[in-house]
Amino acid sequence: MSNRDIIQYDGNGKYLGRFSIPQGDNFTVYPAIYLNDSTYAAIIDAYDKSIPEYSVLIFNPSDSIKYLMPITQQNQKYLIDIQQSDKDKLPPSMKDMVFVGMGTNIYRYKDSARVVFSYNDTIFSLSPDLKLQSAYIIHFGKTNKEKQASLLRTPKESEGYLYLLFELKVFAHEPYEKVYTLKNGTVKSISQTDCYALFNKKTGYFTLLNQPEMSMPGINEDILSGPPFWPSSISSKGELITIYTVEELLKWKGTHKVSPKLAKIIESLGDLDNPVVVIAR
Repeated sequence: MSNRDIIQYDGNGKYLGRFSIPQGDNFTVYPAIYLNDSTYAAIIDAYDKSIPEYSVLIFNPSDSIKYLMPITQQNQKYLIDIQQSDKDKLPPSMKDMVFVGMGTNIYRYKDSARVVFSYNDTIFSLSPDLKLQSAYIIHFGKTNKEKQASLLRTPKESEGYLYLLFELKVFAHEPYEKVYTLKNGTVKSISQTDCYALFNKKTGYFTLLNQPEMSMPGINEDILSGPPFWPSSISSKGELITIYTVEELLKWKGTHKVSPKLAKIIESLGDLDNPVVVIAR
């Protein structure tokens, strides 16, 4: 994508063409994902001086809108309420805008678009033939009172599992401190109340994950004894993929006993080397 254009390449990197993402009279659209050669899906980013009606659109390369997905009332109310409370912080040109995209996530699973609203209990599935269905319903239970719990980021989905990240606030069973180093060298510690979760699509079993080590959420990597693992993407073959920087791996090796195989990999890395790609099959 480039600004509001989609640039197309084939699997070998050959340029195929470009086309514009359609924009509405009172809303802007960004970002977009590929479903098939004739169908794309995109998040409606912001509404100008109006109450948001739609959250996602389906369109084709000829700049034609095929379908507009209505925003859920639950998310619509949340977006308006939270942005009204922060209105004074916005520049004048943005005070009348409602940023729908801040509460909406979208990802591709097979040939469908999965649509996730942070403060809604349903993950929707929108197929290229414009059929809208409820793919998953999350029962937030007691955590739903006053919107204490919400989905963060975009879920990852494989054939067997949903990989989720929740903000749990007062319901977090393992709150932790995350340390950040700013550009000026200042070190800050921020309290975190998020939690990774796994949903087994075949058994229906859902679990909030304990941290393998405090302040290091993820899945315990007990094959090579590396850092906790969490997929940043999933390939079309179902492979779980993430990356670690050289600094992360060196720091981990300096404080943990790793396998000889991983130790050899880390010792071969230089300070200027690219991040290491990890693929779990």
